[in-house]
Amino acid sequence: MKKLFYSFFVLAMTAMTFMSCEDVPTPYDDPIDPGFDPAAAEVEPEGDGTLENPFNSAAANQTALMLESGQESAQKYYIKGKVVSINTNFDFDPNFGNATFYISPDGTSNGQFYVYRALYLGNKKYTAGAGELLKEGDDVIVCAILTNYNGTPETAQNKAFLYELNGVSIEVPEGNPEGDGTLQSPFNACAANQFTAKLANGAKSDKDVYIKGKVAKIVTNKDGVVQNYDSGFGNAVFYISDDGTEESETFYIYRALYFGNKDYVSGDVLKIGDEVIICGKVTNYNGTYETAQKEAYLYSLNGKTDDGSGDTPQGEPKGSGTQDDPYNATAANNAAKALDANGKIEDVYVKGIISKIASIDTGDWGNANYYISDDGSVESEQFYIYRGFYIDGQKFTSADQIQVGDEVVVRGDLVNHNGNTPEFTTGSRILVHKKAGEGDEDSKVQKTVDKYILTFTIADTEPSEEVTTVNFSEQGWANAEVVTSLDLSDGTKLTFGLPNDVTGTTPKYYDGSKGIRMYANNVLTINPVKPIAKVVITCDHTTSVNYVGNDTLYGELEGNSLKIVNYNTSTSGGVQFRPQIMEITYAK
Repeated sequence: MKKLFYSFFVLAMTAMTFMSCEDVPTPYDDPIDPGFDPAAAEVEPEGDGTLENPFNSAAANQTALMLESGQESAQKYYIKGKVVSINTNFDFDPNFGNATFYISPDGTSNGQFYVYRALYLGNKKYTAGAGELLKEGDDVIVCAILTNYNGTPETAQNKAFLYELNGVSIEVPEGNPEGDGTLQSPFNACAANQFTAKLANGAKSDKDVYIKGKVAKIVTNKDGVVQNYDSGFGNAVFYISDDGTEESETFYIYRALYFGNKDYVSGDVLKIGDEVIICGKVTNYNGTYETAQKEAYLYSLNGKTDDGSGDTPQGEPKGSGTQDDPYNATAANNAAKALDANGKIEDVYVKGIISKIASIDTGDWGNANYYISDDGSVESEQFYIYRGFYIDGQKFTSADQIQVGDEVVVRGDLVNHNGNTPEFTTGSRILVHKKAGEGDEDSKVQKTVDKYILTFTIADTEPSEEVTTVNFSEQGWANAEVVTSLDLSDGTKLTFGLPNDVTGTTPKYYDGSKGIRMYANNVLTINPVKPIAKVVITCDHTTSVNYVGNDTLYGELEGNSLKIVNYNTSTSGGVQFRPQIMEITYAK
């Protein structure tokens, strides 16, 4: 049956035109042996492709031809035979470091198999003095991925190597793939190779992946300069493996940038044995699995990230970048990285907690450089706000207007600065600002809720007997009238509204509520004639709902003014804040 099957194979081979691989310019003539007549091949397939029972040339041809044109086998096979003829050997063109030749069971062209651009013993490139060069008649075992290249059964380019040459072999440890490519579970070298092998030739991964290992080799340039820190290109070229040796399976890190996805300009220079985590895109470059040039960077070096804080989990991307559904830091970074160098997306919203303040200018510029993350720590993934302004685009006038731990929603233009720094470019503005600790025990403004009664108490003040009361149902407003301000009899002024550039429903008076309805992110500001000690607000209520606003409603002081914000992460929804009667107690 095998012989009959192979006869069909021989007939099929007769009709095929043999072609050499074209994905890399061929520095030599068409490698097909003009004297080879496949119709004359009378070799029965043998072996199962394992090291213990290798394919012969006929079985390798048969298996490769079962693949679709252009397809590669999902596994490696071992093929045994004698070298029939050599198209290229290392001494012919050492630049590629591989060899192209034919093998058959008896060393004749009968039933021969095409070994295309196979590496040397140990799955390494041929180099001067590496060992014995191939000769016709040599006994070999080749380990290879097979392919059907436009009807030609052969080994896939640079995915084959000499496992054994005339009885001599160099052990190649089989790597165990580990990790899923996330920061929490980075690929090791083996898993990175397997992931990249699934890409089409020349294709890049559509997402950044994380790869962990130890530096096994640092590449030198044509002048012999080690490429661990290149002040000209600002990147590094090296290999990593699980144990930091070249004997283990390696992955090629090609022109990767430094911490923070920036050029090397100073800092630690890579050394053999350094443990690294690389973040970036990978590519299948003509059969070489590697990081995409300048689209990967050093995330961690010996356990330290760019700020020396150590390895930390990356947040999951959240949000769509709209005002109703702001990006978190991770989603904002991802969106910016997807842009071309210096590309821009206008009017993006990002929410987070301030994790680091680089600088605040209170002079002519009046802007700030700061970072936000999901939890307000530098250990989490951060997003950079470059020269952003304060509430409603106002200039910063005080260095303590924002502090680490404050929660903000920022609107700005998202850019991929120079192709390596995701950020909000200059001109962004804070839309919602919740001070760190608002509502906590140590906050300056303490909020308490008793059913439908809201009370704000100002710490470190002593109440006087001077009290002003206002009933909002007695102000003469029409039903559903928009309310913007109210002057009280003692000179205190109340203002109602939304922060500038924040869309949403504005405050309105309703007869049915006997007061004002304040919606998501609406702000009530009390501008008093003297310092306040306490404010008690009676709110609308039903048997099922107390309209005291969202749980995130908070109060904060700006000078003597008390600002009450019905904070919400979107522009609608949540619980309305419906003040009916307000009692203001002034401080002594």
